Amino acid sequence: MEKFTSEPRLAVQVVSPQDWRAEIELIPFLSADTADILLRERCDARQELLIPIKSHEKPNAEDLRQAGGKAARWLLDHPTQIAGIRLTELDHLGAPEAVSPFCQGLLLGGFL
Repeated sequence: MEKFTSEPRLAVQVVSPQDWRAEIELIPFLSADTADILLRERCDARQELLIPIKSHEKPNAEDLRQAGGKAARWLLDHPTQIAGIRLTELDHLGAPEAVSPFCQGLLLGGFL
């Protein structure tokens, strides 16, 4: 069993698009079921981490928090130096204020 820590194991930093240096880009998408996270190779040698958000229409805050937590757990299980998400990807989900709950889940998932 993994020991609980009071220190986060993930660090979050906001950067401008011109400073973007992520090795893995997190891409949330709507899914009708709880599909697994998928890692997709791009032709430019970068990778995309496809994160399902279970929702039939617009995701609610809890759906987004769960998806953020799932992404954090994946990143902790598959260490990488820099992973990033373009906040505009969350805007395309059709949920107002999607950034906050997704990031909450990402940060909370980083403690486990």
